[in-house]
Amino acid sequence: MLKLAAASAHVRAGGLSASAVRAGRLNQSVARWCFARTPINDLCASGKSMGLMGIDLLGADEWLVPKQYGLQCTMGNSFGTIPVGFNRLNQHDKLVADGEAMIPQAAAAGVHKIVVFSGNRGGMSDGEGIANCITGLKRLMPVAEQHG
Repeated sequence: MLKLAAASAHVRAGGLSASAVRAGRLNQSVARWCFARTPINDLCASGKSMGLMGIDLLGADEWLVPKQYGLQCTMGNSFGTIPVGFNRLNQHDKLVADGEAMIPQAAAAGVHKIVVFSGNRGGMSDGEGIANCITGLKRLMPVAEQHG
């Protein structure tokens, strides 16, 4: 929080020209997990003052907060986890069910991207993991296409 506050103060004090912030040539965002201890409203206020366009990897309970600051939730956090993902066929039913529930909610909140995880390799070959991910993600395609 201290570094974020210092960066915001630097921007407000003229450390970054207003024209650079408004030029909009760079669409930058920050990942929520990097600032997990910073209250979401403080993160959004500071991000806006620095010229960010959004906050990445927000949970569903925070998806709407960036809009209050003229920012976007650039990517929603996902169902599944980094270690357990679509590379495991035995996880597909749960992941697909969770995705089918989350995708319409994200679309309704204006969140157009959700991160998904392949899962840890655990001795699996790249080819098998990729094929398994394709199989699982194809099952989510209809609901994703329906909700844009």
